Amino acid sequence: MKLNKTISTILAVATTCLVVAIAFVVPLARIHGDTASAVASVQTIVKASTQYQTQYGHCPNSFEQLSQLKGLSSDPDYAWLADPTWVKHAKNGYVFTYRALDKKHEGKPDSFTINADPIQSSPTRHWHFFSSEDGIIRMENDRPASAQSPPLGG
Repeated sequence: MKLNKTISTILAVATTCLVVAIAFVVPLARIHGDTASAVASVQTIVKASTQYQTQYGHCPNSFEQLSQLKGLSSDPDYAWLADPTWVKHAKNGYVFTYRALDKKHEGKPDSFTINADPIQSSPTRHWHFFSSEDGIIRMENDRPASAQSPPLGG
């Protein structure tokens, strides 16, 4: 009788632990999924912008130049280097902001920055990301990231 009560108690505790673990693991998986998606998106935008700069001799002025499609060939205004959905500037709960910069004052953008910020901060979306032509992704918790923010994983 005592053995059955002990087994029942162990099963009850194990079931409770499992329910609690599932309650925490599922949201954590979403946190990692949203965060990983934002980081991968920043990497994709940096790569497309760098490819654009190599191909056309200057950085794109906007997301639109990276992703718009027109006709059968690409040109500086319709480079075909990124998914056209980027024109919406949002994906998986993050908004992406691209800024073209003319640091050399030569009339064409020679560098860029990209920010990924949660559309609405929440327990699953509170990390902010930043990158530029150097490709280093920087991050902040609960505030916009910048060139002075610590590097991801650093």
